[in-house]
Amino acid sequence: MSVRKVVQTTLRWLFPFFYGHEIEIIDQFHEWSAYERMPITVEDVKWYVEQVREKDPWALKGIKSIILCNMEPQFHPNVRGSYIVDVKKREVNIRLYGMAYLPSIDTYTLDYSDTGELKAGFTPTQARDLMLSTLGHEIGHNVEYRRSGRLFGDDVEKFCDRYADELNIVVDPERSGQWRLFFIDDVIPL
Repeated sequence: MSVRKVVQTTLRWLFPFFYGHEIEIIDQFHEWSAYERMPITVEDVKWYVEQVREKDPWALKGIKSIILCNMEPQFHPNVRGSYIVDVKKREVNIRLYGMAYLPSIDTYTLDYSDTGELKAGFTPTQARDLMLSTLGHEIGHNVEYRRSGRLFGDDVEKFCDRYADELNIVVDPERSGQWRLFFIDDVIPL
């Protein structure tokens, strides 16, 4: 074992309240339909959280759980995550939602137009990176909330996008343009 690992293990044992805490990672996603899938696994989330812990351990303070779950009907289909603060319990939960999926072309999609006819398509690898970048964005909400107490606003969203990019763990394929545009009628015959 490296000296760094020994020191980290000792610090975690001696000062568990100071160094960090374990974040519960829960898979509640159910594949009810072939048209919604979760492009990341619990292992992907654990890996990403460890990367964040090495770069900015304080960013994870207060996060109780990260939950992989199905899209919630009250949200727009392009919403991929949410940051939920329970003030009474003094804890934070991050929820990551499944994405629309077209099995016939093995592509995850986001609506590109208001009508849903024009889609942004992502390969499984791109969708994985997109979801991990979303997790970085939600962790950015934790940083901003702990720093300023703010949860909403365009400047908060911009900060969270910038935070996820500056972690430099994965490249967000949506913001980097690594996706393809197509009409839904071109891939689903009538």
